[in-house]
Amino acid sequence: MRILGLDSSMANFGWAVAELHDTLEFLAAGVLSTKPGQALKKGDDASIRTQQLYRWLLEVCREWKPELITVEGLAIPFGKTSHKTTQQNARARAVVDCLAVSVGARLVEYSPQAMKVALTGSRSAQKPQIIAEISRRYPFLGELIAVGRRSASEHIADAGAAIHAYVVERTVENMAPLEDE
Repeated sequence: MRILGLDSSMANFGWAVAELHDTLEFLAAGVLSTKPGQALKKGDDASIRTQQLYRWLLEVCREWKPELITVEGLAIPFGKTSHKTTQQNARARAVVDCLAVSVGARLVEYSPQAMKVALTGSRSAQKPQIIAEISRRYPFLGELIAVGRRSASEHIADAGAAIHAYVVERTVENMAPLEDE
């Protein structure tokens, strides 16, 4: 099964592609970056950036043909995030929903805490722990993370962690129940 993992964001949108058979093998990963200030008319900037992300992600899907898309759910701390940031996060996440429909892929969302537990065993794992664990488990991603900027590394790690969370969930669901002795 071909899986596309996503870490949605307007500024740095992380993605990773993996193949799942008996094992999980990562095939590609990257970060799509948009910058504000591209619009000719005030107010058009968010729309232009959203469309740009959608087109880029559609290209990724055309190349890799995922059957499943996994995504990190939004974690917006109440009272600590500006209205503008909340709107941008919602736009980026909406791109994922539209993308899944457009390419006919199933979509599965994981909370940041569920991804942390699946990868590190801790709900409170910090970014350095997540990056270190994804790099240890999946050397291909580790190599990309090692040569990238810190911000890119975080987004690639989160996209990979979204795929890893699916694999862990699937493994747990497929475990045979213990028999009484």
